[in-house]
Amino acid sequence: MINESEVGLTQLTTVKERQELLSTLMKLSAIVITVTSIPDFYFLVWESAAVVGVALFAISIFYYANSRGYVPFAGNALVLLCSVILFVQSSQLGFTSLVFLFYIPLIISIPFIVDYKNRLIYYLHICHPILFIALLFATDFSLFKINGYRPDQIAIVAEFNVIGVLVFCHYMLYLIIKSTKRSEKKFEMLVEDLNRQNIELQKINSELDRFVYSVSHDLRAPLASSLGLIELSKEEKSFEKILYYNLLKEKSLRRLDDYVNSLIDFSRNYRVDVLNEEIDFKNLLEQCLDLNKPYGDDASKVDIAVEVNQKSPFYGDSLRIRIAFNNLISNALKYYDDHKERSVLDIKLYSNEKKAIIRMADNGIGIDASVVNNIFDMFYRASERPKGSGLGLYITKEVMGKLKGSIVVESVLGEGTTFILEIPNGV
Repeated sequence: MINESEVGLTQLTTVKERQELLSTLMKLSAIVITVTSIPDFYFLVWESAAVVGVALFAISIFYYANSRGYVPFAGNALVLLCSVILFVQSSQLGFTSLVFLFYIPLIISIPFIVDYKNRLIYYLHICHPILFIALLFATDFSLFKINGYRPDQIAIVAEFNVIGVLVFCHYMLYLIIKSTKRSEKKFEMLVEDLNRQNIELQKINSELDRFVYSVSHDLRAPLASSLGLIELSKEEKSFEKILYYNLLKEKSLRRLDDYVNSLIDFSRNYRVDVLNEEIDFKNLLEQCLDLNKPYGDDASKVDIAVEVNQKSPFYGDSLRIRIAFNNLISNALKYYDDHKERSVLDIKLYSNEKKAIIRMADNGIGIDASVVNNIFDMFYRASERPKGSGLGLYITKEVMGKLKGSIVVESVLGEGTTFILEIPNGV
């Protein structure tokens, strides 16, 4: 996101850019003052030499202050110094020396080096050079006048001053063009950023509509089922049927619990910052497997094999990795194939100093090739089995995005599914 400017010619000029520009202008000012004063040194006008010496000393102080971060002070002081020097030099050398022409690039440079948001200071710097010029004309350039110059010497001084003014104006024109191009580029970046945010907002808004509808429907279904079973149990006399109703209620409530946990994971992924902590993959996988351990009739349906090869310390967000593991393990245990004699879930994890690769392969019911690309969509269910919330794989995909990782699925209908995760090491 582009931050709004605090200072400078445009709202897209940063403090650092103005600091760099001010350093360049100070160097250029020192060079121009020295070069345009060469005739003064040659003609032994010591008064002018003293002014130049004081100016260079003051500029060096302002340069140091600017490098230390005192940008507003350095900019304001430089403008005032240059304005006073021009006034004194013009008073000394007279109108024909053309020293006063340096007020042109000075006025042009003010918007670059003075904070325009401080209107009082900004207007002061814009107006005081004009007042100095008016005062010079009103006094007929008689203030601090030096009478030792011959007309031919004044002509040489004027030539040097014209060259200095042209150089300074040319540089200021270059800065204006450069600043305009930079502003245009940053404006384009800002527009792109706003367009990207607009697309994301449209996506979020669309997902929110679907989310509200699906959540309200899927939360009501197990609740309505449980309430109906409770009413039936009230009238039932048979102990066996009451036990059967309780089993159905347990399944409905477990489905509801699974759905609520998915909603919690969904919220956590969006609202909790990404952490970077050391992870023990073996311990983390054991916790996830224990949490998703099948119950009831499904308790012995799937054989689970785990192989962890962690070569070096791994750093990442354990919360989000746990969410991804839980969702994939839960899916594998839910969607086993009833027609197979032995159902398996094979988990292999390898990690080194760069990344972790996790491969979870099962021989479950699999996914049809025509819909395999849709399984990461919100609320999409690839199976008719009413066990899933339709959020698990969507959340897993979003989690991997937060982790700057990737998830790939390989599946054949009737044979099984393999998920491959890659997570970068945050070490």
